[in-house]
Amino acid sequence: MKKILLTLLAFQSLTLVAQNVVTNGNIESWTNATTLDNWTSNNDVSQNTVDTAEGLSSAALTITNNVLEPEIVTSIPLVAGLEYRVSFRYKYLDINYSQDHPILLKIVRNGSATTLASSTVATNNLWTESVSAFTPDQTGDYNLSLSLATLDNNSFRVLIDDVVAEDNTTLGINDAALNSINMYPTFTNGLVTLGNTETIDNLKTTVFNTNGAQLRTVTLNENQLDFSNLSSGLYFVRIESAKGSITRKVIRK
Repeated sequence: MKKILLTLLAFQSLTLVAQNVVTNGNIESWTNATTLDNWTSNNDVSQNTVDTAEGLSSAALTITNNVLEPEIVTSIPLVAGLEYRVSFRYKYLDINYSQDHPILLKIVRNGSATTLASSTVATNNLWTESVSAFTPDQTGDYNLSLSLATLDNNSFRVLIDDVVAEDNTTLGINDAALNSINMYPTFTNGLVTLGNTETIDNLKTTVFNTNGAQLRTVTLNENQLDFSNLSSGLYFVRIESAKGSITRKVIRK
């Protein structure tokens, strides 16, 4: 009988299968035309369903002066010492792209000595990908933001889509059996079930919180995780086999 062990593990020791840690990074889920789910929007940000890099939606950012800069911000969990490939796709809707009209990408965390601050400008009106590398010095949640700036106080508009942050060291790992594992429910006050584990032997499952705090061992049933004795909050579950590992998010009510 297959047994899944939930053990303690510092967040720093994780080896993750490449996956996007930006929730709703594909910019598909919107509560309404100006509310992008899992992101905080400031100033003139709206949904665009006419022009996208992928999927059905992109985010339209419009700037009219150098005071009210449009911005989208989200929280992403990162592991200290791992290099992340950070990318997004953009499209300028106006022809006045120049060094005076940059897109600003920032990744920051309070108390962290490492930050990412880059600027991107267009050379045409086509969808283009911007790629950066970032290695955090702390494990935990970082704020990722994308915003516009106008240095000459003239207005312009940009579409943003397909925001990705993934562990650069594991981009070649792709185990179909591991990737097929699902967990449900992911919003729970007790048991969480792992599905599609029948073909995988010797699974080990590890739980940790967003700060990498050490957690006590929790007894599991076969293919089930018990979160009932953990406090409310966001947790990450690493599912590991001999071929690699994946992570899944769980919210304890």
